[in-house]
Amino acid sequence: MRNTHLQLADKALAEGDYVRAIENLEKASPTDPEVKRLLKSSLHRLKLAGTREMTAGRWTVAEGIFDVLSGYQHRLSPAQESEVDLLTGELTRLRGMEESDVMIHAATSMAANGLQAEASHLAYEAMKSCDDPHLVGRMRNLLQGLPHPDGRLLLGFDSPYEVRLFCKVEAGASVEVNTDPDFIQQGCSALIRLSGVDARVRLLDVPLDWTGYSELNFWMSVRGKIPAEYIIMVGDGKEWFTFYGETSSPRLEQVRIPLDIFRAEGLADWTKISQLVLATPGPGSIEFHLDEVRLKATE
Repeated sequence: MRNTHLQLADKALAEGDYVRAIENLEKASPTDPEVKRLLKSSLHRLKLAGTREMTAGRWTVAEGIFDVLSGYQHRLSPAQESEVDLLTGELTRLRGMEESDVMIHAATSMAANGLQAEASHLAYEAMKSCDDPHLVGRMRNLLQGLPHPDGRLLLGFDSPYEVRLFCKVEAGASVEVNTDPDFIQQGCSALIRLSGVDARVRLLDVPLDWTGYSELNFWMSVRGKIPAEYIIMVGDGKEWFTFYGETSSPRLEQVRIPLDIFRAEGLADWTKISQLVLATPGPGSIEFHLDEVRLKATE
């Protein structure tokens, strides 16, 4: 029986059918040195076939091949297992990019046809699972360009990549993407921790000139200590406009801050804004959820 399975495996290998070859080799004597050699060779060839299919963009075929390989993990060497894991991870990333790209095109088309709410919803959904810089940038541009009664979107904390790129933390501060729907206004939100007076979260990629805006607004809820005091600083990194606030709401509530009540420090200039900083006057730490940071234009 063993010779029969080996013959069938040889025939399958000659035809390039590595899956059938592996199946027949498994039915032969897997402890036989020749069978072990053929199994190793067949698994390697199958991995290469999956890589070629992935490179050619035939991702469904590649997924099928890697699924087969995962079923023979007990036959893979540690190096082969590591390679398959890396390839599977890359395939998942490419799949996500493809789906996100389709969603971006659909959202852009909806926006062009006046379906603003539908376009916004689709873009937020796409952001959740996207970690590609180019696609995240396109979705941010789309969301920032959509009209909204609360104004231009500065940051929605809707993608881990977006948070990594545009939220810089200092002195024990942290920012995490939150997916708990109880603390989300749109898409995802942020869970921010400020550990003391020196802790800072800097929000970057803000407009340089704020003279055409009259209000900063966002959604916020506090965790733990109530009330939670916070500081918002807007400026160029040296000169600031500052606002001191506090919140006691465990549920998301919208906060609206007229820009004309910010206190100017030094030579702060509304035409030279590079960042928005979140801090706490301390002592002690605070935690809060933050979502949909927007700038409302002067009417």
